[in-house]
Amino acid sequence: MLIVNEDLFDIDDTINKIVENFLNFEQVVKYKKVQADFQADEGLQSKIRLYADKSRKLEDNKEYVAYRTELKELQREVRALQREINLNEHVYALRLAENDLQSLMAELTHDIVETVSESISVDEGLPFSGKKHHGKGGSCGK
Repeated sequence: MLIVNEDLFDIDDTINKIVENFLNFEQVVKYKKVQADFQADEGLQSKIRLYADKSRKLEDNKEYVAYRTELKELQREVRALQREINLNEHVYALRLAENDLQSLMAELTHDIVETVSESISVDEGLPFSGKKHHGKGGSCGK
């Protein structure tokens, strides 16, 4: 059973201050703006919905792609839409902002964990950080 006392209220207040400060970080503010721009681009959102619909149809019929020309054409359309979406400036900006925000969160998590113990490992999960090591001493990533 949780015992409520002044310490718990102090912790809650501290957490609220941390969250408030976090939301004011440059990376968070930028991410929110970029995400709003991404959501506001109706042309892009329409392409994303179209891509999702066509992908779903293709996935439902994937066993027949080799035999049906209309499905091969659908597959080409899906790939073309995917390229078009990936090259959109709002998608690119959102991915960069997400990566910056993830880096910030990983850095903060690392700092918090280090205050507890330096022997605790934190998986940052950053795709381009260059710090990942897989396996046991092989030539992977060298």
